Amino acid sequence: MSKPFVEIWSTNENVPLRLQVNELAKGANFPPHLHKEIEILYFTYGVTTINKPNKTITGVPGQIAIVNSNEIHSFESQLGICKYDCLQVNPDFLKKSGIDIEHLKFESIIEDADLNSNFTALRDAFHNPSHYVQLKKSVECLRFFIALSDKYTDAELLLEN
Repeated sequence: MSKPFVEIWSTNENVPLRLQVNELAKGANFPPHLHKEIEILYFTYGVTTINKPNKTITGVPGQIAIVNSNEIHSFESQLGICKYDCLQVNPDFLKKSGIDIEHLKFESIIEDADLNSNFTALRDAFHNPSHYVQLKKSVECLRFFIALSDKYTDAELLLEN
């Protein structure tokens, strides 16, 4: 069973983002499910198995996992407690900004210091409210997805327009 210990929704419908800081006990899991939002997982502690159709991946601290929009997936903690940040982004928000993720598929697991920095800046925008917090979330989200799209689009999984 998973228990988010921090969950922060963007309060502006124009920036539909959700950030959770999750912890799974050893052997705990999320059963198979899917959702419209693309999900970005940033692993901070422990080992997590992510099951997708025809693919099982393992996430360890410092890695980012991508669960594409409408992709069936499940999670399970391995070897004890695991912790990860989970960002869900509505694809309509990205599409309005020129990033049509419904026609892109991203690599499942990524280890990239620059992308980790982009994710950290986005996560920090949730935790450090300022006068321009919604704008900052938007900018950091778009910066992350531009970097992700430039470097980690899985050419074999590109969809036909």
